[in-house]
Amino acid sequence: MFRKSLFTAVTLSSVLLASCGGTGSAKTITLGALGPLTGDASSYGIDMQNAASLAVKDINAAWAAEGMTLELQWENGACNGKDGATAAQKLVDVDGAQVILGGFCSSETLAAAPITEAAKVLLFSPGSSSPDVTNAGDYVYRDWPSDSYQGTKLAEFANENGWKTVAMVSEETDYAKGIAGAFTARFQELGGTVTEEKYLSEDTDFKTQITKLNAGAPDAWFVNPQTPVKADVLFKQMQDLGIEGPFLLNDVAGTSNDLLTNYKDYLEGSYTATLYIDEESEGVKAFKANYEATYGSQPNYLGYDLTTYDAVWILANAVLEVGNNGEAVKAYLDSFTGYDGLAGHTDFDANGDPLAGHSVYKIVSGAIVKQ
Repeated sequence: MFRKSLFTAVTLSSVLLASCGGTGSAKTITLGALGPLTGDASSYGIDMQNAASLAVKDINAAWAAEGMTLELQWENGACNGKDGATAAQKLVDVDGAQVILGGFCSSETLAAAPITEAAKVLLFSPGSSSPDVTNAGDYVYRDWPSDSYQGTKLAEFANENGWKTVAMVSEETDYAKGIAGAFTARFQELGGTVTEEKYLSEDTDFKTQITKLNAGAPDAWFVNPQTPVKADVLFKQMQDLGIEGPFLLNDVAGTSNDLLTNYKDYLEGSYTATLYIDEESEGVKAFKANYEATYGSQPNYLGYDLTTYDAVWILANAVLEVGNNGEAVKAYLDSFTGYDGLAGHTDFDANGDPLAGHSVYKIVSGAIVKQ
């Protein structure tokens, strides 16, 4: 089993190729890719595509001497189950995909899983975090941790801070439901009380829910949207209504560079939980510099971008070693002994979940600081 350290791709290309016997003729390997390319969650999809493209570029540089190239065939899951299922069906039935990167949103992955599972197609998500993904299928893997970790971490943190009542405003999506469920279960177990108001993804006015929650004089607030678009509306309306926190934020609301910049003062001192990233590592610094040089801006979702980059490399190594076949790649991942990438060390449990969790961060001067 080959394990690659990040940014050694070109120098290790000969090792990679030797592991699968090499090839003397040009060959293109095509993988499917599924993410939210339109709608409120399209900012995820843009970052996902950008990070994946950087990985493909590095992989193709590593494979160039042998005349091999990697390509991704993208389909739009639009961050919902209906489009996620349609995209997966197209990739499997029309394009003949054996391995698919995605979905990004949990709703996409959960809807795609029955389709890919029936076809024995490997589905690998770099961003889906719903606890339900754990049991979505034998062919489903991810390198972003389950929200059961995120919700539990924040519940324990709230308890440690002496907060007894938390008001939660949540979107009705698989992602948000997973966080809300994990947080509520753990917080109640610790003796706390959660009052939750929900809204649909198409809603744009949350003042009724916010006002109702505020009437209970909560010790803290938990803002739990699906997308930065909805987080932006929530923050604005909460400001207008005079809500001052303290705030707990899911990793969508608490790690978006745009939101942290636009609400720098309002979110000061808030807390979020996300996958720990060593931003001082040479690999991460190089990735950020490469991203900015290529796309003219810093990544908006660094953690997700790094797990996407790593996911493409993991899949590329797999198909290079065992072939572009879902069953073979599954067997490769089942005997996986680890990958050292930009997002840290990746390994999987028996359900295809990464052996990693979330850390709590405090928002200070528009940046997140690990606690």
